[in-house]
Order: sequence, then C-alpha cells, then structure tokens
Amino acid sequence: MATLMALRPRVRAWRIGRRGRYRGSLPGRRPNKASDFDAGLNNILREYFGVDGQSPIYNEQDFEMRFRVRRAMFRRGYLSVKDTPFFVRHISATGRQQAQPLQNVVAAFRVLACGEAEDRADE
Repeated sequence: MATLMALRPRVRAWRIGRRGRYRGSLPGRRPNKASDFDAGLNNILREYFGVDGQSPIYNEQDFEMRFRVRRAMFRRGYLSVKDTPFFVRHISATGRQQAQPLQNVVAAFRVLACGEAEDRADE
C-alpha cells in the first residue's frame, strides 16, 4: 500500500505533463464557426411574424405554445427592451456584427418559457 501511495504523485505529474499546456488561438487550430445572424433574423420574421404581406408560418396558438405568451405581449416586451444596452447589436472582437435584438429576445423568451439552455437557442 505504501508503494502505491508513493507512486501516486508521480503518475499524477506524468498525466498533467502529457496533457500539454493550453496555448489559445494559434494558426492551424480549428476556426470559429461561421454564424449568419441575418439569415436567422429572416427565419424568425418569416416563421413568427410574416414577411412581405404573407401570413406567419406559426399561428397564434403555436406561437403561444412555444413562448408561453401571446404575440402582442411578446411584441410589447420586445419594443420595451430593444434599445437597452444588453440587446443592442454590437460588433464582436473579430469585427463581425452580433445577433439582432429580436434574436436575443427570442432566445430569452425560450429560456424563460421552456427552461432551455442558454446556448441552445441558436436562431
């Protein structure tokens, strides 16, 4: 038993050394995934609110089942928070624009309504 206890720190040090240290972003590493936020916004508008005079794909009942709130209440909530600093569209560190305020509000409502994980609302 004493021999095993004596070898334990050596094995642990060997495993840590074998892992290598974290080096962050380097050439040749996997790049970030490309996100087309504008396409996501168009999908949200088409599916839930209708575009170009067409009716939305999801009717009022489907909308209420998904977000647990009526469309008019959702719109009021969106209009009240769209200009707050958290929901305003920013430019990321990579120089690309982030998600639109409507996309952020949809993600927030999904988290609140369904208990979804924050990173799962990918539209």
